[in-house]
Amino acid sequence: MRIATFQLKGRRLVGLVSADGQSITPFDLAPEQMQRGAQALIEAGDPKKIPLQGASVAIGSVKLEAPLPVPRRNVFCVG
Repeated sequence: MRIATFQLKGRRLVGLVSADGQSITPFDLAPEQMQRGAQALIEAGDPKKIPLQGASVAIGSVKLEAPLPVPRRNVFCVG
């Protein structure tokens, strides 16, 4: 299962990427959940139980975003 956070027509959505990677189908989440990106799916538990909404859209017609656009904590990397 591949999940993407993306912008479509100025709205942030979270969706399921098709097996061939060519399209995305949005999950049926409330607008405030969509703002948290994939974090909303993590909090909900099993994403397979969340219904999809609407038709698939071509991946080339959306703007992909970071999976977690607003991290819950600061992330520090040391390398």
